[in-house]
Amino acid sequence: MRDAQAIARAHGGAITTKMATAHGISRDQLHWLSHAAEVLVNIESGAYILRDSDFPFPDVAAYVYRTAERTSAVAVASHDTALAMHAISDAMPARAHITVDRAPFRQKHPIEGVRLHFAPLPASDWNASQGIPVTTVPRTIVDMVNVNTDLAQQAARDAVRGTRVSVRLLARQIIQQVPEHAERDRIAHILGVRGLTTEIRRQS
Repeated sequence: MRDAQAIARAHGGAITTKMATAHGISRDQLHWLSHAAEVLVNIESGAYILRDSDFPFPDVAAYVYRTAERTSAVAVASHDTALAMHAISDAMPARAHITVDRAPFRQKHPIEGVRLHFAPLPASDWNASQGIPVTTVPRTIVDMVNVNTDLAQQAARDAVRGTRVSVRLLARQIIQQVPEHAERDRIAHILGVRGLTTEIRRQS
């Protein structure tokens, strides 16, 4: 039991069947832990979370790790979910938004409660927060521009005002992520951060 709990604590409060098996924990043991012992909660086929823990996003952790296993690709929390994890803006996503570093594909058995996005994920664009892979603040803000401009604006202003990201780093992210100059200017205009357009042009 302690082994399963330790694995979950190292992964944002979640453990998958694949993780458990790699550590010598059988499916029957997981079933016992989620039913008789009531230590885990089975929230998705092959994914469990700790029943009682102080992890704020255990369901997101379970969905991210399960998605990575199912797609055999890097998968990270992103978009609205990343905003919530970074505590910038008023984002309160009803579903877990996850970006997968692979070409789009049609899922035969989608994970309920998950919205998938498909895009390249260079290592500089994500990190681990509370045991969960998640897009960085600059990447999250740029991703949100074409999803919800209001939240993107709020997140950009909150992040810059709260020194979570500098104008220089936000400009660098836009340049890295967006090759077209006109599109860079459009994004800077939408975000409405003072000096952002000038900084983009200075770095370009």
